[in-house]
Amino acid sequence: MKEYDDKIIFSGAITEANIEKSFIACVRKADSSILWQKKIDEQSTISNFEFVNTLIGSKVSIMAVGNTIDKQANSWYKSFLVSLDLETGVINNSMLLDFPGREFLWRILKHSNPKDPDYPYYIAGIYNLNGSDVNTLDNPFIINTNGDCTRAGVKFVKSYSYSSGPQDDELLEGLSETQDGNFIVSGNTLDGSLVVKLDGEDGEVIDARRFNSRTWCQSSVKTPTGEHIIATRV
Repeated sequence: MKEYDDKIIFSGAITEANIEKSFIACVRKADSSILWQKKIDEQSTISNFEFVNTLIGSKVSIMAVGNTIDKQANSWYKSFLVSLDLETGVINNSMLLDFPGREFLWRILKHSNPKDPDYPYYIAGIYNLNGSDVNTLDNPFIINTNGDCTRAGVKFVKSYSYSSGPQDDELLEGLSETQDGNFIVSGNTLDGSLVVKLDGEDGEVIDARRFNSRTWCQSSVKTPTGEHIIATRV
């Protein structure tokens, strides 16, 4: 749930004919009256959303990310990005990713000081070449976009690999900006927890630090003085 001026935006799910479908809705902050609600007519889930200032006038849109679910396998996800008008809920654009296997989008970072001001949004996710097997072959990736939810609006998509032996990297738990225009992702691999600093311009790795395999990175935040706090569990 997030606020914008006099509005509150939230996402959730409803069940129709035993199928879970995602929705996003807008309510008036003053009296909680529903201004609009948009349902995605697929078995799906919305994992995150962010506000986008469009290039046309002062209009604001919402970029929501999530995943459809394969009705046969019941676990085979295809990721989507969808842009909705903040005032009306009308869908502006949408796109599906096309990695082989399944995908999962999780976190969005809106960088306050991006290296490229036209592309301030970073989305963290994973794709899995093994389809419905969610426990192996996870590969993390980052999308850098301008927020319009079209292929033309994507600057880069970069994937990463850190596990030795079987691939099972989930660098999507933490996503936070750095003061120099770069950003930090954190998560977990088969070899332990990992924190990676990536270049905001092209997604290339600047530095990486691995932690004890008994820890599990959960999330990260930047403090007002520029340090980063990473929450873990043991």
